[in-house]
Amino acid sequence: MKTIFLLFFLASGFIAGATSFEAPEIPGWEQTGEIKEFQQNNLFNHINGAAEFYFSYDFQKLWVVHYSKGDAELSIEVYDQ
Repeated sequence: MKTIFLLFFLASGFIAGATSFEAPEIPGWEQTGEIKEFQQNNLFNHINGAAEFYFSYDFQKLWVVHYSKGDAELSIEVYDQ
């Protein structure tokens, strides 16, 4: 059975104005693929139908990184609001 986890991290004030994001190393987990970066002009590609909501909170950027551990998957989303 495949298990999927989603970790949502709102980085308001934490990385405000950041121009890049480095994926953390998580013991026992392997990063799968590259970090995906979304901005106002392409956020709809990741958040289909709800991007306008994020714009109302001064959305700047979104970084998404995926990890796997056996059959489990983990996604980390870091928002610069």
